[in-house]
Amino acid sequence: MRHPILLSLTLQAVLALGCVVEAVGPGPSTTCGASGQACCGNACTAGLACVSGVCTVPATCGAAGAACCAGNVCGAGLACVGGVCSAATTCGTAGAACCAGGVCGAGLACGAGNVCGAVVSGREPYTACTAGEACGGGTSCLPAMYTLSGNPGTLCSAACTSGPQCPPSSFFATYAPTCVVSASTGQGLCYDTCLTNADCGGGTTCAQIPGTSNRICVPPGGAGPACGAVGQACCAGNACGAGLSCSGGVCRAVVANRQPYQKCDVGAGDVCGGGTSCIPSIAQVSGKTRGSNCTVGCPSGLPNGCPGYVPGSPTPAVACANLTGNLAESQCFRLCTTQNDCLDYNTTCTAFMTTTGQVRLCVPVGPR
Repeated sequence: MRHPILLSLTLQAVLALGCVVEAVGPGPSTTCGASGQACCGNACTAGLACVSGVCTVPATCGAAGAACCAGNVCGAGLACVGGVCSAATTCGTAGAACCAGGVCGAGLACGAGNVCGAVVSGREPYTACTAGEACGGGTSCLPAMYTLSGNPGTLCSAACTSGPQCPPSSFFATYAPTCVVSASTGQGLCYDTCLTNADCGGGTTCAQIPGTSNRICVPPGGAGPACGAVGQACCAGNACGAGLSCSGGVCRAVVANRQPYQKCDVGAGDVCGGGTSCIPSIAQVSGKTRGSNCTVGCPSGLPNGCPGYVPGSPTPAVACANLTGNLAESQCFRLCTTQNDCLDYNTTCTAFMTTTGQVRLCVPVGPR
């Protein structure tokens, strides 16, 4: 009775050994997770990272702590911040990575390093600025003809020919901006008007325009002029500093014996000051020889380019007169009511009819 039992045990051992042998064999082939293959549910084999759905060596790009791949691309769950792949935070907020397409939240812009930061709109109009700096409100950082030091300076402003063209100011609205035109260059620039420094914007000071009672907000000006000083090159438009004239491209001192609107005689060696020239007058006193005076042309037909023009003055002292019918021949004149207004200019108070009505001008008569 022992043999059947032994046989049974032997068969069971053989079967057991057979099961072990059948379990050994090649495993299933892989289709993801290896280098260059698609990620397996954002997972890769050891030493690889899932970058844009593909398993890549982390040191290349896209992995946490590694450089961002081209186009600021990082692996799953990561965001490109400052050029480095980091754990993603809510995109579009200040200091966080920009959302897809460089989009950021309200008041923010996608800046350097693909990071959202505050939008810089530039300095406000009529504040001092540095050349090349951004200015807001329709203004640009432009050279100012008037500065606190008299040396070149820059201001957030706009070119103009009349006050209504000037952008509004957010500083003390009682004194509206105005257009000031240089008599020597004929170029205009917008300035904020003022009574005290409290009426002016950042970096500017309330100062009086030389030769007038008008006060405007001006920038401080640089440490020294780059042009326009004695012996230096003339500035743009052949402009030079006060008391100087452009001769041969160089600013030289002018010794003037005649001031704007005074009668003059070139043949006698008269020299005009204030940016004016001794030229024949387009106005002539009836029955008298035509004379010359120190003045400038005003082809715009507007008085804002005339010496002594004060923007917004209720009693204008000067006018741009077109007496020939040709606007290009218009000249600046001193206005008068009686002959007493012309005595200091050695001219004659004379009435003329224009398209806008009668006007009384100080007119030179004949040579000296």
